[in-house]
Amino acid sequence: MNITKVIGIAINEYDDLKLNTLENCFNDISTITSLLKSKYKTDDIEILTGKEKTTRKYLYNFLNSYFVNALSNENILLFYAGHGEYNALNKITFWQTSDSLPDDSSTWFSLNDLFSFIKNSKAIHISLVLDSCFSGGLFENNYRGGGIKTFDNKKSREALTSGGLERVKDGTIGNLSPFTNVVCKVLEENSDKELSFIQFAHNVILQFNLEKDQTPKFCSIENTGHEGGSLVLVLNDKELEFKNFSDYSINLDFNYPIKINYTCKLPKFRKNSISDFRIINSKIESIAFEYISEIRKHIAESLDFRIQEDKWSSLEINYEILTYDEKHISLIIKVEDFFYSAYPNDRVYSINIKFNPDIKMVLSDLVESDDLQKLLKDLIPKYSECKEQEYLLLDKLEEMYYDQIEFAFDSKNINLYFVNEVIRAYHAYGNISIPISEFKVKK
Repeated sequence: MNITKVIGIAINEYDDLKLNTLENCFNDISTITSLLKSKYKTDDIEILTGKEKTTRKYLYNFLNSYFVNALSNENILLFYAGHGEYNALNKITFWQTSDSLPDDSSTWFSLNDLFSFIKNSKAIHISLVLDSCFSGGLFENNYRGGGIKTFDNKKSREALTSGGLERVKDGTIGNLSPFTNVVCKVLEENSDKELSFIQFAHNVILQFNLEKDQTPKFCSIENTGHEGGSLVLVLNDKELEFKNFSDYSINLDFNYPIKINYTCKLPKFRKNSISDFRIINSKIESIAFEYISEIRKHIAESLDFRIQEDKWSSLEINYEILTYDEKHISLIIKVEDFFYSAYPNDRVYSINIKFNPDIKMVLSDLVESDDLQKLLKDLIPKYSECKEQEYLLLDKLEEMYYDQIEFAFDSKNINLYFVNEVIRAYHAYGNISIPISEFKVKK
């Protein structure tokens, strides 16, 4: 097993006022490295930040020593967030360090120096993730097939950049950059035991918002010893034991001369140290079986007088896990059927469990409030997309007790699902997300 080391470089503070314009670099790097430390097998993480450790001289000496002294069984994963520049004439990409002058390239850190350090390094895998302007200037395509073992056994020198030869966004103050946000999303949502850097980069590129004015790139690093391998991130033992589930399907099973586009994907959880998951698996199966039984009955009753094959469309059952940690699991089962109507029929069923012991949660088990009904009445107008949605949801809230509302939550939002209560034509207005910061959440 290779040793995996992580370097994070975050340059938020610059001596020159023209460069001192970035807000989120340290937050980006600390968020990524914390995620790697908690979820993946890492042996050493070092973050360079502050003016003293991000000067051109310091970075040159540190990186030279770090790469040159690396051992042959080491993986090195480097993240950089800060300003970048590109010299089109010489085709050289630079980092602008904390002591750089904006108009003097001799004060910038050349990536050619970094690539020289990498070329002379014995480390088997070196991967870069660069969130800076013009970071995609010096790479070549070089892909290799053959599976994880092939990737792991061949040397690799790879980079994922937040853009090509273009300016990239730092993001709004207090939030992650658009690029880092997707990087963290991919790392967080991965459930594969082994994630190659190639697959990681591919997923980041695919999930990046097409409307953003930047295009992430992934390639091998030219002339540095790349042999077609790839660094492999491995989930830590706790993560593997903890998030242990697989997908399964329930057959529709009806013997009628009707063709329906049917898909069903449900999670089956296995017992681990925090839960035996019997309550959750039983609830998931009961939701799916109940809906499928309704569809079977509906088909049988409608055969003689309504069914025309060209009017039937589809039935899709799927799920989404919003929270899965040591305290809770929050997930939804999503159903969509498209029969006999100009509108699809959407349904959402939520499952929220608090572990140790396993207890089903209603909204009041999560949120502390003297008057939760009133709190929701105040928040729905604030976060509704339009007046029509506001009136619709407030009307449904009057008809329901708040603990009857289907809900699910993650670290950012509590999602309320009224879609089961409204007619098909208004399903688009049936769900609302409210920032979790608006609530006092019970511990």
